[in-house]
Amino acid sequence: MSTPPRTIDRGSRVVAGVAVRVTELVWPDERRSYEVHLINGDVDLTEDGCFDDPPTDAQISELLAEYRAATTLAGWATSAGLLRELLSTASTRIGWQLDLDQLPVTCAHTPHLVLALIDASAAHLAALAAHTALTEAAQSIQTIIAEQDRDTVDWFAAGLLGSIAQLANSRSPQLGHSRRALLAALSALQQEGVAWPPDPNPPATTQPTTTQPTLAGPVPATGSANNR
Repeated sequence: MSTPPRTIDRGSRVVAGVAVRVTELVWPDERRSYEVHLINGDVDLTEDGCFDDPPTDAQISELLAEYRAATTLAGWATSAGLLRELLSTASTRIGWQLDLDQLPVTCAHTPHLVLALIDASAAHLAALAAHTALTEAAQSIQTIIAEQDRDTVDWFAAGLLGSIAQLANSRSPQLGHSRRALLAALSALQQEGVAWPPDPNPPATTQPTTTQPTLAGPVPATGSANNR
């Protein structure tokens, strides 16, 4: 089992506006190496390799530049993933297909079309989310009212339900508006060859014979009864 090195704090300093801490490592064979950590978050900037000599400000500046580049790239990758998920979810909700791999090239040539799609996708998903939230809130209030004694009127719950109904009614046009805006944005990108509408002639499928329950009992969904 290897013996861990002895550590010596070599103090902190500010390099390129960033506070860092230098630590000397003394190994059992008397070798020495130096680590550099960000004080904020205790990030090891020398994780891929320590210095053999005390690092200079110029060397630490290079480490900071590499760290900024790596964190910026990671943040970009996360943002790009969110963008792809946003556009894919919104277009799929209305049956359209989108070539997400071709979208960056399209954005370089016609950025206004891609930005319009981003805005429309976010607006439509927000409208759907708001509708779902209000619907679930109304259902929860209805459940509370239904569980109460029939001789008792919960005016507070009734008032809440009325307020939610008014809010849902006032916001309901947004679903239609946002959907039309999303369709318009996708249609514009269809001209660029990166979006496709649903197939107008889907393959026919054979529907099995089913029965529909009624108050009088199950009735065949197709066909008619013979008089006897």
